[in-house]
Amino acid sequence: MSGQSHYPSPPRTKVPDRKSVNTAAEARLDISARGVWNSMDRTFLDVRVFHHGAKSNKCPTIDNSFQKHENEKKLTYNRRILQVEKATFTPLVFSTSGAIPYSALIPLL
Repeated sequence: MSGQSHYPSPPRTKVPDRKSVNTAAEARLDISARGVWNSMDRTFLDVRVFHHGAKSNKCPTIDNSFQKHENEKKLTYNRRILQVEKATFTPLVFSTSGAIPYSALIPLL
């Protein structure tokens, strides 16, 4: 193994000031892989599992809940991954009921 870390590196360049962007040096994503979307391109994936019936999920449908959680992950990590890591970011959001949004199936197709 080359000894390279699979975690995003700390920001080396200025990331645009935005309260929703996670610029902390200790920010970590769950998965780093190559070849998910394009051969040899680096992709970071972050997993979230939620319970649709929880009080914190006030969305009327489970599809709305999936979209809400995906958007939260994108706001937190997408800009940094694109601009600092020069990679792509894909949030993987699942429900405790076993429901999976179509967007989570795309990497498997």
